[in-house]
Amino acid sequence: MIEDKEEDSISLLDLLTVLGKEKWLFLGIPLLAVIIAVGVSLLLTPMYTARAVFVIPDKAPSASQALADQFGGAGLAGLSKNQGAMYAAMMESNTVRMALAQRFRLKERYQKTAKDFDDDDMLKVMKQRIKINNDVKTGFISVEVEDEVPQFAADLANAHLEEMRRLLNRMSSTEAEQRSQFFEQQIEALAHRPLRDPLVQTGLMTSLIRLDEGARMDQARNSLVLHVVDMASVPERRSFPKRTLIVLVAGLGGLFLGTLLAFVRHAIRKSRSDPQSQEAWTSLSRALGRKA
Repeated sequence: MIEDKEEDSISLLDLLTVLGKEKWLFLGIPLLAVIIAVGVSLLLTPMYTARAVFVIPDKAPSASQALADQFGGAGLAGLSKNQGAMYAAMMESNTVRMALAQRFRLKERYQKTAKDFDDDDMLKVMKQRIKINNDVKTGFISVEVEDEVPQFAADLANAHLEEMRRLLNRMSSTEAEQRSQFFEQQIEALAHRPLRDPLVQTGLMTSLIRLDEGARMDQARNSLVLHVVDMASVPERRSFPKRTLIVLVAGLGGLFLGTLLAFVRHAIRKSRSDPQSQEAWTSLSRALGRKA
C-alpha cells in the first residue's frame, strides 16, 4: 500500500525534470509575453493625472438668519448633513461640466476621429477622465483630471474649483433674492390687512422689514464659501500606462501558461509512448482524418 502511494506521488525532482525537458515552453512563453507587454505599453498613449483638493466649511450664518435667530426663529435654511456628497454631485452636474467644456473646447479635443460626436459622447468621456471623490472622514473633495498633456490636466482640474465657486455664488444669490421677495410679499400683505393689536402689528412689521434687509445684504454680499486645500500642480509622472505592472502581470501569466503547457505536452508525449494508450491515439488520428 505504501509502495503504491510512493509510485503515484510526483516528487519535486520529477516536476523539475519535466520543466527541463519542456524548457522552451516553460521559459519561452513568459519571455514572449513580456516582450509583447513591453511593446504594447510603449504604444499606449501616456496619460497624466492632476489632482486638486478643496473643502467647503460649515456655512456661516447669513444676515437674515442671524436676525431670525434674534427673534427666536428656527432658521430659514440649513445644510444637509451629507453636504460633501451634495457638493460633489454639484461638481459632476452638467451645468459645471458644460461650462468647462465650452471654456476648454473639450468637444473638439475629445472628438478626435469620431464623426458623430455629440454632447452626450463628450460628457461620457469627461466622466471617464474626470473623477470627483468625497472623503467623508475629512470633508475634503478632490478633483482628478486625466489627460495626455500634463499642463492641460492641471488647468482643467483647477478650473473645476472656479466653476464650482461661480455656481455656489449664483445659487446663494438666487436663494437670498427669493427670501427677499417672500418678505416683501409678507410686508405688503400685512400692510393691507393690519392686525387687531397695534403692538403685535408693529413688532411683526419691524421683524419682517429687518429680515428683508438681511436678505438684501446676503444678496449683495455674494461671499465665497469654497476653500482650496491643494491647487492642482503639473504632474511629472504619467499615471497610465503602468508599464511595470503590465510587464509583471504579463510575465506571471506567461509563466503560468508556459508551465501548464509544458506539463500538458509532457503528458501527451508520455501517453503516446504507452502501448495501452497508443490504440486510442490511433483512433483519434483517424477521426481527425490523419494517418497514425
